[in-house]
Amino acid sequence: MNHKLPISAESCIDSLKNGFQYILHPSNDAGIEVRLVIHVGSLQENSKQLGFAHYLEHMLFNSNQEFPNNTLRDRLEMLGYRFGRDFNAYTNYDRTVLSFKLIDKAHLPLLLAIIQQMLHTAEINEQEFEKERKIIIQEIHDNSEETIFVDAKIAGTRYADRLPIGNPEAIYNAKAPALKEFYKKWYRPELFTLIICGDIALTTTEEAIKQKFSDLQPSLIRKSRLQNLYSFQPSYTRQFDQRIDKTLKSNKLEITSFSVAPPVRRVPDFQRQVLEELYKKFIAKKLNQFPDLAKYFINWFLPNMNEVTLVFSSDSRKDLLKKIEQTAQLMTTISNEGITSEEFETLKADYLAHAGSSKQIYPAAAVADYYVDQAAIQEYFLTNKQRLLLITQILPEIQAADLREIHQKRWFPKENKRFYLMDINPSLFEIEGFENLEEAWQKGINRKQTLRPPVGVGKPFSEKKTSTDSLSFKNFSWQQLPAVRTTHAKTGIAKEQYFRELNCTEITLDNGLRIALKPNKNTNKEIVLAFSTSKGLQQLSAKAYPYYQEINYFLSNSWLKGLHQEASQELAMQKNITSYLYIDDFETVLQASVRHTEGALTDLIEMCYRRLYLYEQPKAEFKEFKQAEIAKLTKPAHVEDTVNSPFFKYPNLDKKRRIQAYKSAYRESVDSLWIAEEHELENVDWRKVKLSKMFLFFDALISQPTENYIVLSGNFDLAEAKSLLSSYFGAIPTVKKNKNPHYKNNKTYQKNRSTVQQPENTAERQDFTILYPGVFQRTLKARIITQMITEQLTMDLINTTREQLGLVYTPSVDIELLMNPQPRSFLSINFSAQSSDIAQLQEATKRLLSKLQQEELSSTQLVKLKRKIAINKQIHLDDSSAQKWAETLQAQYLMFDSLTDFNDYERLLKEITTADIRACAQQLYATTAFQLFY
Repeated sequence: MNHKLPISAESCIDSLKNGFQYILHPSNDAGIEVRLVIHVGSLQENSKQLGFAHYLEHMLFNSNQEFPNNTLRDRLEMLGYRFGRDFNAYTNYDRTVLSFKLIDKAHLPLLLAIIQQMLHTAEINEQEFEKERKIIIQEIHDNSEETIFVDAKIAGTRYADRLPIGNPEAIYNAKAPALKEFYKKWYRPELFTLIICGDIALTTTEEAIKQKFSDLQPSLIRKSRLQNLYSFQPSYTRQFDQRIDKTLKSNKLEITSFSVAPPVRRVPDFQRQVLEELYKKFIAKKLNQFPDLAKYFINWFLPNMNEVTLVFSSDSRKDLLKKIEQTAQLMTTISNEGITSEEFETLKADYLAHAGSSKQIYPAAAVADYYVDQAAIQEYFLTNKQRLLLITQILPEIQAADLREIHQKRWFPKENKRFYLMDINPSLFEIEGFENLEEAWQKGINRKQTLRPPVGVGKPFSEKKTSTDSLSFKNFSWQQLPAVRTTHAKTGIAKEQYFRELNCTEITLDNGLRIALKPNKNTNKEIVLAFSTSKGLQQLSAKAYPYYQEINYFLSNSWLKGLHQEASQELAMQKNITSYLYIDDFETVLQASVRHTEGALTDLIEMCYRRLYLYEQPKAEFKEFKQAEIAKLTKPAHVEDTVNSPFFKYPNLDKKRRIQAYKSAYRESVDSLWIAEEHELENVDWRKVKLSKMFLFFDALISQPTENYIVLSGNFDLAEAKSLLSSYFGAIPTVKKNKNPHYKNNKTYQKNRSTVQQPENTAERQDFTILYPGVFQRTLKARIITQMITEQLTMDLINTTREQLGLVYTPSVDIELLMNPQPRSFLSINFSAQSSDIAQLQEATKRLLSKLQQEELSSTQLVKLKRKIAINKQIHLDDSSAQKWAETLQAQYLMFDSLTDFNDYERLLKEITTADIRACAQQLYATTAFQLFY
């Protein structure tokens, strides 16, 4: 049991004489994933070098001897690659990792040459150094909110003084010569590990590595690549911290502690990890028996520590304290009663059943990331076959007492190490300090009563005296539930079409429903079903719209007819089916997935059919929700009460809310509703809200087969899928159209001409969005061109606002295309910047947009864009992901009502000219009508 963990037989792990390490792992993946681990992080910095490791990460992608003056970026973009997607990097306390994704293995020699230059000849000139200084300072500001709680958790330790991102003062004072010295000292071959996974030839790749990296000179004093993994010892200087978020609908509390988690190198380490996973499943199941009590999470935090967290949500102080008390009471109950042998054996059997298949193959990207941990902390990568073998050997050795021991150490330590963190909206309630929270926890521990689940929780089937009373999930049969209306025809298929380029079959049922069937042998053995219709909340009238805003909450809480609500959830878990159902303004979607096993396809289709057409309404949840909202009407008025309304989709303080209002106001006419007035979603009278009308509306949206689409993607048998889908969905129940307050809204809005709000907020940095409205043609070719324009604008913005002006860290471009009732587009440009820079940024943006409308791109730029689009499609759509195929085919139906053009994608892309791009740009946005949001 004390043996080291096995090394994957597929891998080659070796080092050159100079200490340069490499890990190679060939696989059948279409692409190649490369990671370069530089064993240098912020812990290698001294007090005068704070932020240097991260600063150097930025500089590596600029100039070097072979690729001077940013020609590296131009060379890679010509090949179709994009920084941030295909090439990326990060720095933490103990490492800097460069990440590369290659689509064409012919590019591997070029990538090795680039890496060799980065490690050996990176240029740190003053001009590039000053440009990156501005960008890094902006990055620090952009991420400052995210680090608040991290700062609190590491307070009092050495890590607190070595944040990888650095701090503004240190970066302001940094000097280029000092960074050069840091580069010379730490960038040595014995501190490099190169990882290459995917479609590679082992011998050829190993020879290429030796040729490129053998000449790198090691330091005279060899430096160990492994750092002190046990250097983090939490030492809280305070036990309570909070951050303000006035947009919250409920306050969130995290109760955090840390548990020791050394790297998994030997069999006992793996056994401890399995035990931890068993405990996680056990405690999550116990908490799930108490609705809305708390959620349990455990995540890796720093090399030797796991972060253990209980998360609570509440909109009142009294309710939060009650939840804390009850959670502590539950932990005490578990401590006193332990776990029965029957319950423990069931837990282990369930764990083994969900451990995956020995034939499961990890994609190259996941394998490469696993090897990063192996290189950095020697936490061994295991194939799923190796994992399963170890699990079957280890499980019999684990006892219920081991689980109880973890529980005791976690919740009843000798020293109180709990740390309370809150995201808080002060208009809901406030907490004075951790003493109140700790008092509630101790009160729960001291309670003598045993905490039991509510009556009926955990029982799989309805308590009504029906034939389902005696069933268990072990011998469950769908026939026990209310019958599904299915067709009795042999197929029920009226038309069938095969799209050769997509390797996809489309069938049209007798009732007009179209179904796309895309078999693929994805490595996750997954089947995905997506049901959709291009109708949504826009069908509502202006008067009705506010009363349906929370429909998705109640849809997600509906369950299968013939079962308890909890039993429906348990059944989905037993069948390994995950699903989500939602309605937005312009579409209604159900998406579900299952792992491919015997009977899985039938289970997936039946589950989806029942979620759509044989469901129970969550009347208890609705009643509780409604009572709470009515009670709020009697509370004294408050300046920020609007954020408490569950129907107030975006508060006034939220930029997104105002952007949505602007889009509504810009539309010339509205056949469907987009709320334009700020007050229309406020003051909803909950006494008029009816659950039955919400579900009647949902029924109406999905009732017409000719307006619905289904996409099935993944590991399935085509003939079986045709038969099952036509049997279930060939007789979709129709719902008569009614005269409820849905449909037909004739309200119109005037165009809002080029009114630009200037920011009044004096905050040092803010998030800005410049929005440009326009129109477009409803064709796939036009859609491809909008993607090319997005790519070009992104490159232009990065080059101008980041590389030349150094004013923003991550400018981004997004083009939203709205199909109904008529095609409209909104181009948004987003960045974080100082208010004093906004005028300059706005002018630069407008100049770039006007250039695209007035001048045609060069042939070189056109080739570059086409390569990027082609590579993006290739990355997004390969047979390794059933999910991506389902989402993409679903989008084609919703946007274009057809798969024909998508089948001809390559020809459409090839035909696009620079004149086409210019013409599309002239329609896609209007530089004379725009709005600034902050």
